[in-house]
Amino acid sequence: MTYCVRERIAPTRWNRAAPLDVEVTVMRVLWAVLAVAAVGCSSALPNAVASPSVSRVIEPTSTARTSASGTDEVSWTELAARPLQLPAVTAGARCPTSSTRPIPGTAPGAGGGPVYAVGTNPLPIDPRGAKVLFTAAPEYKAPALIRGRRLDGPEVIRFTSNGSAVWEELRFPTNTGVTSEHSELGWRDLPSDVFVTTPGCYAYQVDGVGFTTTIVFEAN
Repeated sequence: MTYCVRERIAPTRWNRAAPLDVEVTVMRVLWAVLAVAAVGCSSALPNAVASPSVSRVIEPTSTARTSASGTDEVSWTELAARPLQLPAVTAGARCPTSSTRPIPGTAPGAGGGPVYAVGTNPLPIDPRGAKVLFTAAPEYKAPALIRGRRLDGPEVIRFTSNGSAVWEELRFPTNTGVTSEHSELGWRDLPSDVFVTTPGCYAYQVDGVGFTTTIVFEAN
């Protein structure tokens, strides 16, 4: 890029005693210098005023939006695309409930992990929702999507968390914002309310990164 530097020329102190032809010569020299400077600036002007480059800020699409929980919409869409693959149970047959395992700092959790359900077997039927704690083992840091239905009937399980709306899926994000003695041990907790309206055999399907697990329980 060419820069035009305009030098500030101090005014000449004219010697009134100097001959007139000397003054004229000095004036002609000054005018010549100014003319050359003007031509140089004019030739550099197109480069000086060239349009600056524009950095475009592209807004993320709805499928790439990241929430405050740290999980983007792409992850939820991919997990929700997995079909529900829950076993069928004949009405009146024994419900094959999932086994539980000890979890430090809280009650035993049902399921094979790495996400467990605490307080779900048996699940009390309550119009205000039954309190269930979903907890992820310390080694699992990714999100999980929880859905479910009745195995010996047509009912779908509904969920809510932190006073949000009731949905047919429950999102377990990478950051739940829940801290406790249990979470200080490395476990990630998601308190929730689970809604069913009729007694029967039910199951959650938990879909996470690299796994799908089923947690079967009774509601009465």
